[in-house]
Amino acid sequence: MCGAQGVAAAFAVRQVEGDHAGVREGRRAAEVSRLTVRSGGRSSLRCDDQTGGPEGGSRHAADHIRIIRLATDFWDRDSIREQERIIGRRRDGRWLDGTPSDERPVFTADPHGRTTPLDSHVRRAAPDRRRPPPLVRRSYNYRRGADDQGLIFCCFQRDLAKGFEAVQHRLRGEALAKYTLTVGGGYFFVPPPGDGWLAALT
Repeated sequence: MCGAQGVAAAFAVRQVEGDHAGVREGRRAAEVSRLTVRSGGRSSLRCDDQTGGPEGGSRHAADHIRIIRLATDFWDRDSIREQERIIGRRRDGRWLDGTPSDERPVFTADPHGRTTPLDSHVRRAAPDRRRPPPLVRRSYNYRRGADDQGLIFCCFQRDLAKGFEAVQHRLRGEALAKYTLTVGGGYFFVPPPGDGWLAALT
């Protein structure tokens, strides 16, 4: 199965396969690469997934990787309008208030969430888009069969408490939660170039 958009091919495979799974163990590199979500791409939920983060370098970083299984069959039952309100973006990447995908919406102009729901993913993750979370992130689609597919989420930050963990606290109660299940992941320390950081361990 192939298509101009990897996410469209993934959706078509789900419709064809039904309950039949082709890969039971492991994540084949070819599959992960074929469905990689790049900047301006879409996730397995067929909504725009804007990869990004703060500018500038870092002396060291903490990396968090999380494997998130998506209830795609459950998600596909919802209307496109409902899916867009859960995520907080149109399928083409535009914000629900009409702001282009490469610009930042002003959520304060919609204090009651009539346009972009207060429990939408984008609004919970970063309530003030003018001050994005201090992290750099990227997601990759994965599939191990019709009933096991989702995202491999990766993010780097100087401070986990201010980066990933702060975002997770804000995501509590988001509308997207009932479609996702974390099935793996971990935290990793990423040292800066050179050996100077070793002194901090002794």
